[in-house]
Amino acid sequence: MSAVLALSACGGTEIGTQNNCSTGADCAGRDHNEGGQGKSPAPSASSPLPSSAASAESAAPATYSLVYEHKTLGLTLPDCGGSWYADFEERTSKFYSDEDIRNMKTQAANNGQQVPLDFYYGNCIWGAFGSNNPWGVVPSKPTGPKDCADSAQSAGMDYINLAPSKNQGQVKPGTLICTATDAGVALLQVKSFGGDAGSGSMHSPDRVVLDVTLWKKG
Repeated sequence: MSAVLALSACGGTEIGTQNNCSTGADCAGRDHNEGGQGKSPAPSASSPLPSSAASAESAAPATYSLVYEHKTLGLTLPDCGGSWYADFEERTSKFYSDEDIRNMKTQAANNGQQVPLDFYYGNCIWGAFGSNNPWGVVPSKPTGPKDCADSAQSAGMDYINLAPSKNQGQVKPGTLICTATDAGVALLQVKSFGGDAGSGSMHSPDRVVLDVTLWKKG
């Protein structure tokens, strides 16, 4: 997974994702004659122009393969100074301190990669739940991974605080979420909230349990 990501101690999490795709080819060709002069051959009816080939390639629809479906991952409300992250490809959930994230960000940038973290639960007071990968709440189950990916890309969401006074029912058990990952797209359903975290939190749930279905983009 790859994302440029940074955290603030109790609230902000930033993950910047970047996908670069370029196609380069020397399609002109050379007709080397005895005099050593070369010129580009004229396109024939059976050989489309390079620009046409590139357009056709870029227009090809993305394909997805199912990695797994309906697997459970939990995110715990962390102490201040870090966030709890899910890595859907690895099916892991873990707390990372702000320092951990800074180090991961630096290493990923040096290697030209993304940080392999997909969704977070942070902010020890307000319970910031979200991702800086594209994501969004969807009103009904998507028809497939392409539909889910389109919903994630168009939603433009950052995070939602799960403290009741901020959440106001936006995310609750049963809520469906589509999110992009570094490798594909995931459909999440919120299965349950834990109890009131207390101890200074604004009644944020101490845990969020997710049902995850993941597709890999190929």
